[in-house]
Amino acid sequence: MKYFLALLLLLLTVSAHAENITCSIDGMFMHTIIGWDTVSGKAKLSDFIDRSVEGNLVYSRKHDDGYAHNIIFHFNNKKTYGTDMAEFVIYPKNKKGKQQILGTAFIVKDGEKHVDYSYGMHDIQCQSL
Repeated sequence: MKYFLALLLLLLTVSAHAENITCSIDGMFMHTIIGWDTVSGKAKLSDFIDRSVEGNLVYSRKHDDGYAHNIIFHFNNKKTYGTDMAEFVIYPKNKKGKQQILGTAFIVKDGEKHVDYSYGMHDIQCQSL
């Protein structure tokens, strides 16, 4: 019984820290929304015509000032956008809570990533759900 209670407490603790985050990307033509779950690491990128690509959060760390995070996502783009993968990095723009996103599409040849094109750098507005 005590093992069951310990497991239940552990599960409740983990789920209490789960956070879904959604961000709108200002000025990005094809990709407009990125969202992720902080516990599962699952991410989703959706564009203005409701196409979406699922991916993973592959890296996250607190920024030097402890205020913001650097976050890296990988998405498999082949079926939706014609590239093998895309990588997006969210990082702090300044200390007032502003953030930016930088995106790059890649093709993979012989196991190596090669830049296909850049999505550019854009301001991003994020909120927890």
